[in-house]
Amino acid sequence: MKPAPPPNPTNIHRLSPPARAALALLVLAGSWGAAAPAMATVEDEAAAHELYQQAADDFEARDYEAAAEKLTRAYALFPKPIILIKKGEALEQLGRVEEAYELVRDVVPDDKRMEPKLRALVARLERVLERPIKVSVLSGSLTGARIILDGQDTGQVTPTVLDVPRGNHDLRLEKLGYRPYERAIDAKGVDLIVVEGQLVRLMGRVRVRLGTGNFTDTVAYLDGNRLQPVFSTDQATPLVDVPIGAHTLECRREREPVERVEIVLEADATVDHLCLASGPSASRGRRALAWTLLGAGAAGLAGGAVLLVSYQSDLDHGKETNQRVESNKQIFGPVALGLGVAAVTTGIILLAKRPAGPSTEAHPVVVGGYAAPGGAGLVASGRF
Repeated sequence: MKPAPPPNPTNIHRLSPPARAALALLVLAGSWGAAAPAMATVEDEAAAHELYQQAADDFEARDYEAAAEKLTRAYALFPKPIILIKKGEALEQLGRVEEAYELVRDVVPDDKRMEPKLRALVARLERVLERPIKVSVLSGSLTGARIILDGQDTGQVTPTVLDVPRGNHDLRLEKLGYRPYERAIDAKGVDLIVVEGQLVRLMGRVRVRLGTGNFTDTVAYLDGNRLQPVFSTDQATPLVDVPIGAHTLECRREREPVERVEIVLEADATVDHLCLASGPSASRGRRALAWTLLGAGAAGLAGGAVLLVSYQSDLDHGKETNQRVESNKQIFGPVALGLGVAAVTTGIILLAKRPAGPSTEAHPVVVGGYAAPGGAGLVASGRF
């Protein structure tokens, strides 16, 4: 004998109280349930049954979200195990396997015919829950960031896909020169979880003061990139944001040796370097020495020439008077000439000496000022 179908809720209110009681007994004897909850009314049961049928239609349309919502409302009206089982199937289709398993694992069906369906559902959920979750870890355009999971180095770097046990985890991405990225992840469901961490470059600041004197012929270079003053009347470069780590700073001045300094920049630190601090005095000292050598060399040349001419004159006079000439002029004359030549040559070299180092310029960082009716400010362009 087939069980009687549940009543149509739209017709219940038209029945008399005795008829409603009769229908209630009929429903309780049908497939909808063997025993109705004591507090549930006939109207609640009918409304729950209507929602259950609508959820079945949502299953046909593959709208599992709507089905789960209707089944939740139906169970609140008439808490029957069959509703929980159906909701568990909807959550399974939505990938919410943890939630589905918690919902149905302890369900005891009041209809023996539902037991195979329930066991199959629980078994499917358990198989899924035994598998780890695939987590795709990215770091934007940056690559090679170390992946730390729950404080342990995974040995993997971005980009990659990790098998992560289900549950809550702490993910950390690290790369030298960048601020670490941290995020808590909840590994659950069945879909691939994508985590994209944006690592921020750690920066410091560098400014170069160009020293005293005629600073316009002094140029500062950072890692081969030229730094120019803010304004034509300033004797310093702007504060420039630079990635942390080791850098080479060079100061070049006309006719001066290149001053090269290795700096190690830390995060949020500022390096304020005085370019060619001893350059002007060194330059003046070299020029003074060069001119002294030139003067001494000229005197030596003149003295040597005078000694040789005087010696030759003594020889001529000795021949005329038939006297023997004894003199060291023939020795000191060439020596004075040689020393004079050496001094003059050295002085010329010192005056002609120019700073060493490459003469090419790469990617200048230009910072300038502007004034307009609406105000004034700074304009920066270029790159490292």
